[in-house]
Amino acid sequence: MSWMQRLYDSYAAVNELDSDKKLWPISHMLKLAHIEVVLDTNGCFKRFKLLDANIGATIIPASEYSSGRSGAKNAPHPLCDEISYCAGDYPEVEEKKFTAYCNQLNKWAESEFTHPKVQAVKNYILKKTLWHDLNNIENIFPLAYKKITNGKTVTSKIEANKAFIRWSIEESGNPIAGTWQDFDLIQKWIDFDQQYNSKKGFCFVGGNDTRIAENHSRFLRHAGDGAKIVSSNDEYGFTFRGKFLNENQAYGLGFDVTQKAHNALRWLISRQGIRNGDQVIVAWALSGQSIPNPLTDAATIAMEAEEDDYSKQAPKTELNSAAPQVLDLSTDLGHRVAKNFKLKLKGYQQNLKDTEQLSLMVVDSATPGRMSVAYYREFLPKEYFELLDSWHTQFAWWQRITQDLPAEIGKKAKSTTIWPVIAPAPYAIAQAAYGVTLTDTLKKQVYSRLLPCIAEGRAFPRDLLHLCVNRASNPLGCEPWEWERNIGVACALYKGFFARHPDLNLRKVYSMKIDENKGRDYYFGCLLAIAEKVESLALTVQEKNRPTTAMRLMQRFSSQPMSTWKNIEEALHPYFMRIQSKYPPLFGAFKDLIDQMMYLLNALDGFKNEPPLQGEYLLGYHLQRLWFKTYKYKEGVWILKAPDDKTEALTED
Repeated sequence: MSWMQRLYDSYAAVNELDSDKKLWPISHMLKLAHIEVVLDTNGCFKRFKLLDANIGATIIPASEYSSGRSGAKNAPHPLCDEISYCAGDYPEVEEKKFTAYCNQLNKWAESEFTHPKVQAVKNYILKKTLWHDLNNIENIFPLAYKKITNGKTVTSKIEANKAFIRWSIEESGNPIAGTWQDFDLIQKWIDFDQQYNSKKGFCFVGGNDTRIAENHSRFLRHAGDGAKIVSSNDEYGFTFRGKFLNENQAYGLGFDVTQKAHNALRWLISRQGIRNGDQVIVAWALSGQSIPNPLTDAATIAMEAEEDDYSKQAPKTELNSAAPQVLDLSTDLGHRVAKNFKLKLKGYQQNLKDTEQLSLMVVDSATPGRMSVAYYREFLPKEYFELLDSWHTQFAWWQRITQDLPAEIGKKAKSTTIWPVIAPAPYAIAQAAYGVTLTDTLKKQVYSRLLPCIAEGRAFPRDLLHLCVNRASNPLGCEPWEWERNIGVACALYKGFFARHPDLNLRKVYSMKIDENKGRDYYFGCLLAIAEKVESLALTVQEKNRPTTAMRLMQRFSSQPMSTWKNIEEALHPYFMRIQSKYPPLFGAFKDLIDQMMYLLNALDGFKNEPPLQGEYLLGYHLQRLWFKTYKYKEGVWILKAPDDKTEALTED
């Protein structure tokens, strides 16, 4: 269990970084409390208040058994618990639960690890007046429990027996009233639990005889997560029977090891994990330093670098002003994204030692009660960042990304579309492959298959590539913006696939500009883009907005390019006439571009047979379309537009 060892080793470093105190101490857990009961130091009731989810979870003492209990188990928490455990006068009280709760609380209160707050709660509980005190004025059950979800307040009903109680002990001169705030009390329970709930055995991770855990943590991914990553079903399953006499011979984990490892993983998931339903991908450094997750898209990392740079340069007076500071994303953002991404990766690596241990882990669950480590790998920083750089270099292509622009006061927020040269985001790949048929299960499969490509430098799956190419060849099957995204994704994957082709003889490196030394499929793609531009320009003259013939026939063109081109070429004649009447010089310019591609195709005997086009045609098509966006025709030649030139690429000044 090297992943368990790495998480255990990370706990100390993570504990120092946990400024928000979200890292659980051992023998404790977090729980959403519904009611706070306030007592005095003698255990006399003073008042109570109803809580809502927005105050966050409360840290409570927990035994090894209570932290992993299910509804059917009688395993009380040591101090804070549900009314069904700690209200002796509850009308439907289960005596076994209340007795178990009192016995455990009394054992703690009478030990050398007792605490005044524990004594106060014990004295109050033995009075058996909790239910009466809560309902003395009005019947508050079922509780209307409020929480904010997506900006909206959602109210859920909590039945009386499931209402969770936390304790607050008010003492004159002591500002710390909450039991969850008292670090001395927290340490007292840790010491008590270590002393009185101890079973010795051999720890397979630490390699020593120590206190052995029999139950392991859950709630790893979220508050309601019941799946365990380490579990034993004792004598009633097939975990060890037939091989060992008891479960401890199959495996043994020290209590401190499993508690700290699970707590570290829980904290890492909440802080930097990427969630995909039940699947969670987390990458971390042993020192606790932040590192990029392989499945984080390049645009997000680049914008983090942009914000970091902005924060460093902006005067403190601006950063601390009441008005929110936002970045100007409207200027040259496409080029900045790719540059900032590289800088951010270097920044991550510079914060790590050369021998720093990095880990990448995927956890997933097929059933509500069991979780598995679906993927685990360790790296040194140099190897890890070289692999990330390889993915983002070999699979880099123009990607369609929408970014929000700074909002002006009193005006509606706007957005802009940019085309940075970066690797496509994993989610964009899943969408480009499956479109509207994408489900959580398919998305999970895509992420699982992408991870070895990014984190290990493996070849890209051929079937995923074909799905993306086929969907990009059907522009009428989705919204225009979706199709533009699909084109960028398909081109990136095709380029990267051949950069890593399993057959070394078939590996190719594709340029990011139009290349006249490519093959038949590539030139057919360029030809299709030219035909599309001719018709779209003619339709603009007529002030019409409809799909061009090239777009409508693109899917057929990809499978039967020669015969389909004849249909497209015939349909171009009236559009050429309109261009000739409106922009006479462009008529000859477009004719020359088509003739040039026809010459290159004839030289390769491109019109003598009819094999389907491979994904390479999308590269030629996309590059030719982008070329038209950056060049304009002026005084008989195509010239590069100035960066601030917003005019139509094909019109003359």
